Amino acid sequence: MKKIVKVICICACASVLMYGTNFINAYENNNIGFSFDVGAWLTNGRVQNGRYRSTTDSNNSWKAQLKTSTEGKGTITVFWLEHKDGTNVSYDMKLYQGDSARYDSVKKKANQSTVYLTGENNNYSDNYYHVSGYWDEETGVYLNR
Repeated sequence: MKKIVKVICICACASVLMYGTNFINAYENNNIGFSFDVGAWLTNGRVQNGRYRSTTDSNNSWKAQLKTSTEGKGTITVFWLEHKDGTNVSYDMKLYQGDSARYDSVKKKANQSTVYLTGENNNYSDNYYHVSGYWDEETGVYLNR
């Protein structure tokens, strides 16, 4: 009888580790790399692959950090989250190249949906440039807007 209970406990623990990890990872504060071109005349650029926000809490923030920009050191790019159809589902976030990561809450439409990091130049100019850095669609860091 003790062996059966021990086997059941081991199986239960293994199941939690195998299946519970995906749920736990969704709320981790990850650094997902991004790299894309920002177009001229306020043309948006965005990541090719979206990420699923499983949370139902709009205060579970997203984050972004602009590590490099071929526009130059200390320049600004405006980022936000959107759906595949281009619907904006977060508030704009102005990021300076080289600064640390910033966090913000989202609009309700972002929850339980696939979102894409999108960016545009903060200047109306004919220049396009390349940006890269890190983002995460849901961090487990809670902010009130």
